Amino acid sequence: MCIRDRQFKNKMSSPEDQKYIAKSIQDIDKVGKQVKTKYEELMRIQNVMTDSKGFTEDKISDTLTMYYKRGENSVTMRLEADLDINIFNLFVLVYEADLYKSFMPFVEESQTIQKVDKTSKVVYTHVRAPYPVKDRITCMVGFGINRIDHNGTVVLVCKSCSMAPDLVETFDLKPPEISSKHVEVKVKLYGCEFQPISEEKTRIRVISDMDPQMTFLPEVLLQWLTRKVGVIACEKLIAKAKDLTGTPWETRLKEDPEGIYDWIRGQVQKFFKNTPTNSLKSHL
Repeated sequence: MCIRDRQFKNKMSSPEDQKYIAKSIQDIDKVGKQVKTKYEELMRIQNVMTDSKGFTEDKISDTLTMYYKRGENSVTMRLEADLDINIFNLFVLVYEADLYKSFMPFVEESQTIQKVDKTSKVVYTHVRAPYPVKDRITCMVGFGINRIDHNGTVVLVCKSCSMAPDLVETFDLKPPEISSKHVEVKVKLYGCEFQPISEEKTRIRVISDMDPQMTFLPEVLLQWLTRKVGVIACEKLIAKAKDLTGTPWETRLKEDPEGIYDWIRGQVQKFFKNTPTNSLKSHL
């Protein structure tokens, strides 16, 4: 071995280099775990999205249909709609969590309490309840997944931090303690799938499975109430998305400080450019 080779080997074996290599390996391992965890949660959402076994269909309107299945202290709901609304008006309403109070029923407070990365965050929501019932709290970790190239969709996946120890550990989350004055809603599963059909038409599917922890109510009443709130929330979302002119959401879309909407716009444009009309129909 020549002197230069020995010097190179010694240099690469320095404590600083060893620390750098070890940290790089840890970072790669962490990213791998995050991707695996996101994929597993996405598959859970997709399985419920496509499952029809045991679901009851309820036609809410000409454009909105609900499918629901009773569970223990909860209802699994799937809401589907084909809307004459562009994907961005719908996506921004779901993504901008701190603005939920402006249009969602019963929401007293909502905020993003931790940004994990460009498409992942922890959201805290405070929902009013009539006296003497305690107000409800949700603290969810949510992330977006680009599936445009796979099936022409963008998917948002959410879950209560308390129901997702793997996500909390993998993403180094720091969810707050829930006050004894409030009760946490256990969100076992929540997802929104956005599928652009054209520039001004979108198919949306919303799936949820949550336990509001109201065991004092008869099961039939609890499940009726859960479905009713779910439909009202979806109808509010659709009504607001029809026109965002002069609203805070229009400002967020234009300013786009994180570049998320511009990124989605590029993905959608590329999808339509590379997908013939007859092939597009096979995605729907």
